[in-house]
Amino acid sequence: IIHTAATENRDGKGAVVVFAAGNEDREISDNELAALEDVINVTATDRYGQPTQYTNYGKSVDIAAPSATVTTAPPDIYITNFGGTSAASPVVAGVVAWILSVKPDYTASQVRQLLVGTARRSPTVDFDESDHNYYYGHGEIDGKKIVETLFPQDEKDDDKDKPTKKGCDCNSTNHIS
Repeated sequence: IIHTAATENRDGKGAVVVFAAGNEDREISDNELAALEDVINVTATDRYGQPTQYTNYGKSVDIAAPSATVTTAPPDIYITNFGGTSAASPVVAGVVAWILSVKPDYTASQVRQLLVGTARRSPTVDFDESDHNYYYGHGEIDGKKIVETLFPQDEKDDDKDKPTKKGCDCNSTNHIS
């Protein structure tokens, strides 16, 4: 079912399937759903960009995403804390949804390549010859780099959008009396 979704849905472009790696601080085995080739397997990082102490890891990890524990409801109503890889994977899913909203013709494979190709590599860990790390996958998701990749700007284009003055215009005739 996952393979069919990832390869045939969206008129043959494939759905992007995102899975949480899990929170047991163990290696993901080859026979788990998160290890399927058609799945984007997401681990969790803390506020410092380091792998959380609980995130699962392994060769099937594709990308890491931030996972702070958040409160999911207003005070005095219904409060629950939400964190872990189950909070990191929706970060990736949200970015994927945005990518497909601006590039609806992208295939699932193109989205995966974009995520992996723009991922931020941590300078504190080693990546293997395939540019992979057991905890980070290919790195931590980098929304800014994704936007810059999808919408590159020439330096010439940058200049025309830059304001000619900085700060307020003190010569303005719009004064409050």
